[in-house]
Amino acid sequence: ALLIHEFGHLLAYRLIGQPWGRMVFLPFLGAVALPRLGFTSQSQSVFAAIMGPGFSVFVPILAALYLYWWPDGAARDVALSIGLVGSALNLFNLLPVEPLDGGVILRSVLARLLGRFARFGLIAVGLSIVLAGWYAEQVLLLIFGGLALLSNIRARAIDVGLQPLTRLQVVISTFGFVSVVAAYSVLLRFFVSLIP
Repeated sequence: ALLIHEFGHLLAYRLIGQPWGRMVFLPFLGAVALPRLGFTSQSQSVFAAIMGPGFSVFVPILAALYLYWWPDGAARDVALSIGLVGSALNLFNLLPVEPLDGGVILRSVLARLLGRFARFGLIAVGLSIVLAGWYAEQVLLLIFGGLALLSNIRARAIDVGLQPLTRLQVVISTFGFVSVVAAYSVLLRFFVSLIP
């Protein structure tokens, strides 16, 4: 799941005209795909961020199709595990907190919509995630929400030197983000319903 997710980012770099990037595996933390060249626009940054989870959605879809057509198949447990892990991993990665992909998308969209006040939107989202983590007793949400708060306490320039998103690109980015989150939410619910 991790390899396919990061390959989606690498594919995005190629589609925007860059050479293949690098994939770096971080023990116990995951992996990261790094572009060889810097982005020139926020739209490139958003596209690269959404391509990881967007490209890897086919893995849980294939697992769901297998489980739908052959609910008692020989590889049922493997398909269920692949579907659960793939859906949960990508849905988590779409949390609107930097450095996760959802945070990169949110940062660029808020920078376009709110300008120099974007950090207050990022702080509000971080606080919301901290509160959700506190309510749900989820340590990871507390950690990532806290990171969002800490990284935006001080004023900072967002996406310096990048061409800003147009209004149409904001709409497309938002639609793409919501669509991918919805797809993973439905898939995760399907897989959870099959757990004995």
